[in-house]
Amino acid sequence: MYITPRKLASENGVVHERFPLSTCLRLREQLFDDDGSAEVNVVFSYDDEGRIVFEGALTATLKMACQRCLQPFSFEVNAQLCAAVVYTEDAMRQLPAHVEPLLAEDERVDFLPFLEDEFLLGLPVVPHHEEGQCPDHLYCQPQGEVLAVDDAEPIEEKRENPFSVLAGLCGREQ
Repeated sequence: MYITPRKLASENGVVHERFPLSTCLRLREQLFDDDGSAEVNVVFSYDDEGRIVFEGALTATLKMACQRCLQPFSFEVNAQLCAAVVYTEDAMRQLPAHVEPLLAEDERVDFLPFLEDEFLLGLPVVPHHEEGQCPDHLYCQPQGEVLAVDDAEPIEEKRENPFSVLAGLCGREQ
C-alpha cells in the first residue's frame, strides 16, 4: 500500500483502507492463521512546525495460538496512530516522544511496513486465552488459584542403588 505523504498532507487527505492480513509477512509468523483483514483510517495534515503528520487508528482481529493450550483464540488490536513523516534521521531525532516516525526515502512511501510494525508492537508477549477460557481448563487457571490434587497416598518406589553391584563386588574380594 503506497502513499504520497506530501500530497495527502496538503489536501488534509484521508487514508481509509482495508487490507488482507496475509500481506503482512512479519506479522503472519506470529499468527495461528492469516485469514481476515485489517483496517487503517488516518488523516494527514501539517503540524504547526510544518511537519507532515498523521493520526488515526489501525484495527484488526488476529487469530493467535494460545501458549497455554496451543488452540486458536481471537485477539483484538486497536492501535491509535500518531506519527510524522520524516525524510532524515536528524528530523526523526527532533520529534516529540509521543510522535512515532515514519522515515521516508522517497515521495512515494510503502505504508504497509509501518502498519505492520504497529501490529507487532501491539501483540502480547505471551499470547493466551483470557483466564478460564482455554478449552482444557487445566492449562488456564486464574492466577493464585491452586489446582486440586487428589488425596491418594504418594507412591513410594523402591529404587535399587546403582552402586549395589560395586558393593557386592567389593564384599566378595575381601
